[in-house]
Amino acid sequence: MNNEFTSQVNLAMIAFAKQAYYDSIVALAMAYTDENLWNQAGEFQAPSESLSNSLEIITRLAELPEIEVQDFVHRIIQQMQEALEITHQNSTEAFEQAIYNTRHLVDAFYQGLRLLKEQGVPIGVNQDPHIKLGFFLEQGKINVHLYGKISSSPPGLNPTEAQQLQDAFLQTMDAGSNYQQMINLAARLSNQGQYEDSNTLLVKIIEQYPEEKASSLNLIGANWFFLANYEQAIEYYVKARDAGESEDMIDFNVWEACRELYKSADTPEEALHWKNYYKRLFPQGKHKF
Repeated sequence: MNNEFTSQVNLAMIAFAKQAYYDSIVALAMAYTDENLWNQAGEFQAPSESLSNSLEIITRLAELPEIEVQDFVHRIIQQMQEALEITHQNSTEAFEQAIYNTRHLVDAFYQGLRLLKEQGVPIGVNQDPHIKLGFFLEQGKINVHLYGKISSSPPGLNPTEAQQLQDAFLQTMDAGSNYQQMINLAARLSNQGQYEDSNTLLVKIIEQYPEEKASSLNLIGANWFFLANYEQAIEYYVKARDAGESEDMIDFNVWEACRELYKSADTPEEALHWKNYYKRLFPQGKHKF
């Protein structure tokens, strides 16, 4: 018997292989519906193999250069992988919770990639994109946030383009709670070049929502980076890592700031200092000078 969940996942796999990433997430979103997951008797009917294939797609989507994921995304994927090892899937609370979380993760990916598609932003092409999608948790709900990097070299967004893209993003997303409104405003201020005002707001976010401390500290560091205060940026990136931010993300951010200090050093000794500083912080760091 043909299973609609399997059919949609197969379409998602084909689309991903063709690097049609938006089409891939659309197919996954169509797979993860109530009708495809459960039959009329309330029994779970999505085959384990197809669920595993869907997780593989989600994992690879999370590796796209336009997407920055935090640890909770990987935890959701791992939770689903562990649940698949359970024999009686539809009779366990853990399995149902894993399905629920995975469905919301798929929806979050869909919302984010839809925005990039609507704005004509290439997906999976540029290894150093100026538009990124970030994910954060708020009261158990997965939300998506848009980040725009403004720069002139290499060519990036100008403030007007960043503002327009951020406005379009806000129109497509539910206004949500006060936290989401605050973090969106902090990003908007950053996109407008009002980095210090953005940092002031981010400090308030940390005070009101301490569970979001890591991501907020990372954004503060990014604002200092855009202000060319690279040492201050590094300070906040390290704080973000200590607060639980993604090791890979902070590895790149610290390296990027150290590289700027390395390039602008007045003496070879000063340049070597920043090169060694990065190596001390990240002995297994992935980036080279």
